[in-house]
Amino acid sequence: DHLLFVIEDEGDFAGWELQHHGEGDQFVGDKHIHYHLPNTSREIPTPKFVNFSESLPTHLVKRTQLVEQLHNQIFKAGGDSRLVVHGIAGIGKTSLLRLYADHCKGDFQHLIWVECHGSIAKACLENGDLLAHLQLSFPNSMPEAERFSHIQKRLREQFANQTCLVVIDNVEAGHAQEMRQILLDTNFKLVFLSREPIQYFHSFVAKEMQPDESRSLFSFYLPEGCDEHQLQTLFSSVGYHPFAIEMISKHLQNGVYKSLDDVLKLMERRQGKPFTGSDLDDFFKKLVRVDKLPHDEQILLLHLSVIPPSTWSFDELAEILNLSPEKAAATRQLAFSLLAKGYLSGDMKHLQCHQIIQMAAREANRPTAGNCRELLDAFGKP
Repeated sequence: DHLLFVIEDEGDFAGWELQHHGEGDQFVGDKHIHYHLPNTSREIPTPKFVNFSESLPTHLVKRTQLVEQLHNQIFKAGGDSRLVVHGIAGIGKTSLLRLYADHCKGDFQHLIWVECHGSIAKACLENGDLLAHLQLSFPNSMPEAERFSHIQKRLREQFANQTCLVVIDNVEAGHAQEMRQILLDTNFKLVFLSREPIQYFHSFVAKEMQPDESRSLFSFYLPEGCDEHQLQTLFSSVGYHPFAIEMISKHLQNGVYKSLDDVLKLMERRQGKPFTGSDLDDFFKKLVRVDKLPHDEQILLLHLSVIPPSTWSFDELAEILNLSPEKAAATRQLAFSLLAKGYLSGDMKHLQCHQIIQMAAREANRPTAGNCRELLDAFGKP
């Protein structure tokens, strides 16, 4: 579904017509490009069932005050056990919940983390590790709703009298009905991560960073040599947006921008206004300089821009990209470089290409006569 969304998005921008066929899709435009997505039985690995004996990658800045506020909201006396944590892209929703999970280990026996791309039921049913942990398997003939009902029943049975945190990432308003239909006992604390509040659910706003948190994050990459007044101007100009501050500091560290003056030129019209959705997209198109990367790194980033923005190990990505051992070794070095430059986050066991970076990578490779073949190659071999 994610691949098809990206194809349709790029095709619409290029003014192509998308025709559906049994074995694949083809774009037909004035250049008459004929391309088929191959059928394959190789499935993208699913995110993991995680318990607290395993480590989760966490944000560099602890955001203690926000974590405590979230904890109070989740355990609010007499409150609903379902909570929507919402905020614009890059504000740190996923990082906040990872921090929370690490900070509040003593309050939960188990953590279940589901990254949703499609329906919530489908995301759970395709999570092989979760099904294995619950010791569940289903005949193909069983309807999806019935299988999802069995998952919930087994969760209630297996984790009775144990406090469990269930995080469902990447939900949106269209999931509201499914969210209401999840039937778990009160020992389960359900937290949904969304870019927007969802009607009829209690909300918690993932807020921008505090000035001292912004300084701490920036200083991790550039500990000295920056004018303090310029830094405060920078933080204010980007609305203390965590991902923007992280990308700017990494770009400065790696020479994408030569000085803070170069970055501040991008901010001249912002005047510290909070980001909106379209404003955020426009800003990151200017900030994230994919065109400054070496060609091989651009191509890898383009491939990563068309898979779900979940957290993968490098070995899983090598499987997704169908890399030979020799190609995987070379690609590993490219991934290390993209990590250092901020285009990927995490580490080699928890790699993620943020949705903002994916958007910027696709934007930098919009279909033209010159680059269309490389864009299409990101989906498979013709």
